Amino acid sequence: MARRLHDHWTPRADCLAPGDEYDLVDEFAEMRGIRGWYGWIPDGF
Repeated sequence: MARRLHDHWTPRADCLAPGDEYDLVDEFAEMRGIRGWYGWIPDGF
């Protein structure tokens, strides 16, 4: 699994823009089967 996560992240690492980390976390969570275990809370709350 570590290799899959690393291989997914590597091509994107040099071109991440602000906010892309949220998509990356969601993608990693989907790969691990834990996407429903958390939710995003908008800033200011």
